[in-house]
Amino acid sequence: MDTDGDGICDVNCDTNDDKKPDYNIGYKKTLVAYFNIDTNGDKKADKNLINLDKNNDGTCDINCDIDGDNYPDINLDFLGNGIPSVNLDLDGDKVCDLNCDVLGDRTAQVNLDTDNDKKANINIDTNKDLIPDLNITYGNDFKTAIFNIDSDNDGKADKNLINQDIDKDGKCDLNCVVEKGIWPVFNVDIDGDGVCDLNCDIDKDGIADINIDTNGDKICDLNCDINNDNKPETNLDTTGDGRADLNIDYDGDGKADINIDTNGDKKADKNLINQMKDGKCYLNCDTDKDGWPDVNIDIDGDGIPDINIDLNNDGKAEGNIDSDGDGKIDSGLVDSKVKIVNDVNFNGNDKNYILSFIDGDFISVEDMIPGYKGTKKFSIKNNSNTTITYDVNWKDIVNGFSYDNRLYFGVIKDGSTLIDINRGRVLYPVNNGEVILKNMTIEAGETQNFEFNYEFKNSNNASMDKGKVFFARLEVVTQ
Repeated sequence: MDTDGDGICDVNCDTNDDKKPDYNIGYKKTLVAYFNIDTNGDKKADKNLINLDKNNDGTCDINCDIDGDNYPDINLDFLGNGIPSVNLDLDGDKVCDLNCDVLGDRTAQVNLDTDNDKKANINIDTNKDLIPDLNITYGNDFKTAIFNIDSDNDGKADKNLINQDIDKDGKCDLNCVVEKGIWPVFNVDIDGDGVCDLNCDIDKDGIADINIDTNGDKICDLNCDINNDNKPETNLDTTGDGRADLNIDYDGDGKADINIDTNGDKKADKNLINQMKDGKCYLNCDTDKDGWPDVNIDIDGDGIPDINIDLNNDGKAEGNIDSDGDGKIDSGLVDSKVKIVNDVNFNGNDKNYILSFIDGDFISVEDMIPGYKGTKKFSIKNNSNTTITYDVNWKDIVNGFSYDNRLYFGVIKDGSTLIDINRGRVLYPVNNGEVILKNMTIEAGETQNFEFNYEFKNSNNASMDKGKVFFARLEVVTQ
């Protein structure tokens, strides 16, 4: 296989036309060389060899090819460090005994030795058919025993058994393994209390109806029964296409957030997905057409985006980013609910004022090419009867620029330069709360006018940051 298009074999290279790989041998369907690696380009294997007899006893110890196809089957060493870690044959019968990979993804799923004592303790196969019989796991968790638990270590399952026919009608009611399957997938009882928790087949037609877990993480994704009445309340799939389209619970708190049906007619009437304005989505936008909102997600239905906020109208999230889809903000924190003012008016009551630097009002990110300059003008007024001291700080910074191309900025007050934009980039905006102007004073009845200037300087490597996002607000705080 030529994986990089240069006309030279990279993986599973056959040098003698016997339709068997000789060097740079991959594993299963993975087009990555793990065995018989050619490190110097001479088309000969010189690293992590197959059929390696490490102790010279005439028997293969590492990367052993059992069926003669030149692909290793047992005692696999993917790291090339001389220590096999997957498909270990302990008794020399050429069958995997420990850490067996039955899915072909280089990780072990059956006969797992999680405590490194050379004995299987998870997904134990008792009859060498590579199907787990004891201490069986669920989904993508290969560490926790859920089914057929051997609680007294007598080699027999005694807790939360698989394929339970509770009502003796010849059909599985709990922890059901489908035909040719390995793990239970229907009517899954996670906690062993005898009640279905996930993928519950209510009508016994072999299809999960409620509490459907689509990704094996032990959390309901579709048709979630919140009230334990065998009826779904959130993440309803009304069309049967495997995607939630009604009462979408984005943040996993058990409450509907988006496309809410408030009157029970199975039609969304509140906080709809893909809300449009001027022909463009502005709220709860499903950008990848999978039926799930991705950008400008409004969790509380107040019309203001809370998560994955598109700060520059490019259809991508830059603020309050939820990178793993759990409904929690992971990076780019901005306060979407903050009260924004265009000018500050000290009245003796409020202590904090927020000025917004947002697309159209300040920096238009579409125009952020080397040489771009932007200006934000605002005024600070003192309508109180006393002199006020204040600071100006950075707030809600989302800065996508590299350090070498960090933005220059300067501040002018009433025509006098307070920060020279040409003096360098000492005040590179990174951290929220950093003080820009400190201990400024304004007399009673005075008005101060400010210019806040930015420049994306042209440099030898400036093009690498073309189109990058910068978003920020200024916080004016009285002392």
